Amino acid sequence: MAGTALNGTDICQRLETLARSGANFDIVLGSAVEYLHHAHPDFHWTGVYELFPVLSQKRRAYPRTLSGGEQQMTAIGRALMANPRLLICDELSLGLAPVVVKSLYEALGRVVRKGVTAIIVEQDVALAQGMSSSLYCFQEGRVSLRGASAEVTRAEITRAYFGI
Repeated sequence: MAGTALNGTDICQRLETLARSGANFDIVLGSAVEYLHHAHPDFHWTGVYELFPVLSQKRRAYPRTLSGGEQQMTAIGRALMANPRLLICDELSLGLAPVVVKSLYEALGRVVRKGVTAIIVEQDVALAQGMSSSLYCFQEGRVSLRGASAEVTRAEITRAYFGI
């Protein structure tokens, strides 16, 4: 494929062929971005499957059949294949089993250690605080508290959230 120019039709046809073969379309879509933009060497097909081994086992599953955690993993994997400098995760733990949340946050930690900056929007403050270097609390759209995650106390967070 080196030296071959692809247009949008070629890419769509390739994606359609792969999707019909049962491959996880979201990961396939990420691979198209990887092909076009030369993704981070750790975030290609195999890198995403190493980060989320369960996706490798589910690669022929249709996205609608994936569990909530597997869908989150797929979304993160697809985003990583675009070689981002910044990854924004909104309510990563919402509605997921604790074991799945732990797995997602462990994977997110590995992503951050590889140099990707992450912004985590999370109601589970303790979880986000343990993962982050900086913490911001918002109340009615305004920053009510900011600081180094390791230095902000539970009491300060409570005051920032509830205005107490």
